[in-house]
Amino acid sequence: MKKVCLIGCLTVFLVMIGSCDNDPAPVVTTDPAELMGTWVRTFPNRVGGATSDSPVIERGETHIIITFKDNGEFVYNRTTLGIYAGTSPKDTSSIRIESGNYLADDGNIDVVLDRLIWWDSFYTDMEGFEEAPVIPNRLKFVTFKIVDGELNLVYFISTDAISEDQVIPGLNKFDYNYTRR
Repeated sequence: MKKVCLIGCLTVFLVMIGSCDNDPAPVVTTDPAELMGTWVRTFPNRVGGATSDSPVIERGETHIIITFKDNGEFVYNRTTLGIYAGTSPKDTSSIRIESGNYLADDGNIDVVLDRLIWWDSFYTDMEGFEEAPVIPNRLKFVTFKIVDGELNLVYFISTDAISEDQVIPGLNKFDYNYTRR
């Protein structure tokens, strides 16, 4: 009887140990207060060749810096480096800065853009930043969550092209992670 009880206890103990997960559960929040600050994403530029059968190559990189200020101001800064042939991977190719206001509530963000400025080294006669027309609600259905200190943004941008892979027809979906700066 002792052996049966001992075997039973040992079996229960082994099942309990096997079912334990040593990795702690991720810390997830949708608290708007945690959103405030500056977030960064960097990735290599992928450039296609001159013809459809030319290989795609990586050239330079892009840095996206998103800032959510406590006064409700939103700034999106995209800086592209080394994308043009004949430039160093560290040369600034273009800068696009969009700004406006945001309101965040329990994982949702309403962004209304009111300014867009840009500069591109391709246009050698540009003396500085240029203003461009703004599409106030360009970012649609923005959601966020912060998982273990990393910001995950999911949003949609309107497009003229409609394809089968779009979750919402006429809107392209973007799902990116950013680290706190």
